[in-house]
Amino acid sequence: MKHDLSARLNRLWEEVRGAPPVHPPVDFSPTGPDDDPADSIPSDDGSSVPTWRAEAITGHSMVILYSDSRGQQSERQVVCKRLDQFGDKAQLVAWCSLRNQPRAFRIDRILRAIDASTGEVWEPGHLLIEAFTIDRKSSGRYRFGLTPKKFADFNAALNIMAFVARCDGNWHALEASAIEDFITACWLRFEYPGDVNLKDVTAHVGRLSPDAEVLWTSVARCAENPALASLIVRHLSSVIDADGIHHPLEIYWGTEISKTLRGL
Repeated sequence: MKHDLSARLNRLWEEVRGAPPVHPPVDFSPTGPDDDPADSIPSDDGSSVPTWRAEAITGHSMVILYSDSRGQQSERQVVCKRLDQFGDKAQLVAWCSLRNQPRAFRIDRILRAIDASTGEVWEPGHLLIEAFTIDRKSSGRYRFGLTPKKFADFNAALNIMAFVARCDGNWHALEASAIEDFITACWLRFEYPGDVNLKDVTAHVGRLSPDAEVLWTSVARCAENPALASLIVRHLSSVIDADGIHHPLEIYWGTEISKTLRGL
């Protein structure tokens, strides 16, 4: 079974790896030096199959004030991919608006961070990053009352929905409504605690910015949860149909994702 899943995910990677990132509308102009030091450039260039799975922080958009190893400061919008260890230091690997490429940011050098899903400002910024506890450790409540693992699963599914809804360059109110139906279905199917705050969760989805790697890792995570995979497949068609326009990109990516999650 694991071999079949690996083969399906490899096929999806061949399809998705050239897909452009899907960015929400942002009124922000990055500033910084002409180049970055070598320790800011991740070792993986995004061309090979990712070896990581989507995390709680994956797809989140935030603005950071960063001081690099040369002491140069920059302000950038980043789309988070994952948290890594760099020696004895933790680092955030993210898509960087200033370079239009992936970059790695040592967490202890993030001076300020603005959470794009809430507008909250964190100083020093590493406090915000550290709030995204890697889900293999904590069992306490996290965002929207979920544990880190459940939130990471839920967030991966929302990244998939956001990608399909906006891969045609638009974010329609009816698509957002269809995603709200998916959110409600998740709350009922998996018995998430409390009442779902649709306003907050939908605002969170609207600020997710999945690129090819984020989409793939999100599908890979959800494919390992059959109940979640089945729920995603059932609701993807509703997102595609929502605005009454069947854009070729929505049809294509919806079909490829559904085939992978259904085991075809």
